[in-house]
Amino acid sequence: MATPTIKQTVHSGNTVRIGIKKEGSIAIIGRASNLTPSERFNLERVPEIGEIKPVENIALRYEGSFTITKFKIIKNSLKQQGIVPSADKVLSADLLDFTVLNKITGKPITTFIGCSCEDFRETIAANAIIGEDATFFYLNRIDYDENGQAL
Repeated sequence: MATPTIKQTVHSGNTVRIGIKKEGSIAIIGRASNLTPSERFNLERVPEIGEIKPVENIALRYEGSFTITKFKIIKNSLKQQGIVPSADKVLSADLLDFTVLNKITGKPITTFIGCSCEDFRETIAANAIIGEDATFFYLNRIDYDENGQAL
């Protein structure tokens, strides 16, 4: 099958899908409305006597995380999918791999490897769809070029 021609030069929310690797394939997470990754390097600012400004920044520890927001689906919540462990299973929960896919070509854009759930929240409000938010820490992140090759 030929790769579709894409005229759009930027990604938007309607050109990507978020999936989780399960049993060798990627299962799409339905009704996801937001994914917000964050990378921190925990810089230590090195001062020097006689200088008001730091003279160097030293990276001490890498921390990668992301928060996923989705609408709660009655038969397919994050907990029902096994993405967010219940309290009694959090110590034995598997590490997960999340992938952001190009919806048009099916090629990966970013993969978050070795993810563990840090926290889980639900939002219940009048006149609104119930939402779910989960924050995950990941061990590694791989970004891909437009051909699906790791950078």
